[in-house]
Amino acid sequence: MVLFFAFTWLVASLSVPQAASPECATRDTCRAQALIAEAAGDFERFHDLSWRAVQKGKGNDPELMVMLARAMALSGRPGDAIVMLSRLADMGVKVDASGEEFRVVRTLKEWPDVEAKLAALNSPVVTDAAPPAAPAAAPPSPPAASAPPEPRSAARESRTEATAAPESGFSFSAPDTATSGLAYDAVSRRFLVSDRHAGKLMVIDEVSHHVVPLVSAAGAGFYNDVAAFRIDARRGDLWVVSSQTQDDHDESVLHKLQLVSGRPIFEVKPESLGDVRLVDVSVDDSGTVYALDAAGDRILRLRAGSRALELVAAIKVDGPTAFDVIDERTAFVAGSAGVSRVDLASGKATLLDAKDPLTGVTAVDAHGRSVYLLQQSSEGGHLVRCKLDRNERGLTSVTTVDVATAIGRSGDRLYYVAAPGTIKSIRERP
Repeated sequence: MVLFFAFTWLVASLSVPQAASPECATRDTCRAQALIAEAAGDFERFHDLSWRAVQKGKGNDPELMVMLARAMALSGRPGDAIVMLSRLADMGVKVDASGEEFRVVRTLKEWPDVEAKLAALNSPVVTDAAPPAAPAAAPPSPPAASAPPEPRSAARESRTEATAAPESGFSFSAPDTATSGLAYDAVSRRFLVSDRHAGKLMVIDEVSHHVVPLVSAAGAGFYNDVAAFRIDARRGDLWVVSSQTQDDHDESVLHKLQLVSGRPIFEVKPESLGDVRLVDVSVDDSGTVYALDAAGDRILRLRAGSRALELVAAIKVDGPTAFDVIDERTAFVAGSAGVSRVDLASGKATLLDAKDPLTGVTAVDAHGRSVYLLQQSSEGGHLVRCKLDRNERGLTSVTTVDVATAIGRSGDRLYYVAAPGTIKSIRERP
């Protein structure tokens, strides 16, 4: 391959530090560095840089996805590679997987199905050395793809406001129980939904509308109850909290998975903290993960690079059910008395005063001067928008937006399951 030998010559003529950071500034520089790493035989770095290129490129870029599939295969991740090849086939992108790099992939039990999907395509073969092919046409009325999430602090400074009405819906076919959680991955243009009591996560492709399993309790080691999950889009990670009751004791696990494939990376069991029942999870811009413990009325933290949960604050909120962390100082926590703004340094909670109690809340999303709540009542679930005052300690309005069973944010867009098989969104603009 001409490009391979060109980069081999480049590697031979330049001094490339072996321990160089996988960080890169743009899609093209990430791609170039990835191919250099491949030519040098550093397949782990090839994988990391290929993933960076996908993160920094446009959503569903076939060229970058093909490169990532090759990197997955060469770096010893054949299961991830076959998932990527299947996704490409579902997008209508034909890939030549006959090369030596995919040899192990072709031995997997899933390969015949993927091979059949690829063989059925009449489109030209796409490689990561060719210009990107046009993506397959999207079905009517999908929600517009979001840009990668902006930093939470920047979002707060922009003071965005929400549009008055939800935008067009997106349809899919999945069990009604598979709507107890929702997230959107803007890089791959996929929705994640959870079947809380079946202990599994599923993926809904925005282009094909196909619903496929991502990971099960057996595959990821989830406990009985998959309580919540959150995407760290900057790093391509998926964080999940699961819990169970064992001999009258609450036990929980914080799981880290690879977002693109659902492959478990590691898990954290807070065994030194006594009874722990994690009910929600949040991630900030630095990669710090926060977890809400309903058994001890406290917020726990896993710093980036750490493998141990630590106490952030014992919060003065009874019966916490859901939360959203804004930054290292502030969180909004829902409890039996309503929703409170919590100072993470002291644990002090200031209840947001509302005409009707903000109780029965199962999900919280804070963005700018809006706090969105998923509120459950005898009439079902509803998406509620609370508008904060200038000091962000009181409310100026509380509005019911729509019926809903799950919510999840990506950038300036809030997605929610409005009815079985229907996802809608609200976009916030300056």
